[in-house]
Amino acid sequence: KYLKKDCNDIYVLIGDNKIKTNFEEIFRTYFIKSRGIKVNFIDNFDTELLISSAVNLSTFGWKKEAIPITQTKNSLITRIFKSIFG
Repeated sequence: KYLKKDCNDIYVLIGDNKIKTNFEEIFRTYFIKSRGIKVNFIDNFDTELLISSAVNLSTFGWKKEAIPITQTKNSLITRIFKSIFG
């Protein structure tokens, strides 16, 4: 379903180098001819780097993520008491 949308690139990781060398050109020609999608093969894949990136992302979120903050409007009496008593 994802490839039916406007997708220009896909990334493929194949663990076995023999399979990668045999099928790399087949993958590229199939996706380019049928859908116009560029296939990028990932050569250097570090599992620890992927896990640490996922942990950082789930812990801290995206840097440009919008986090909604609700602000309650205080009444006049509440504002006076907050200004006096802190």
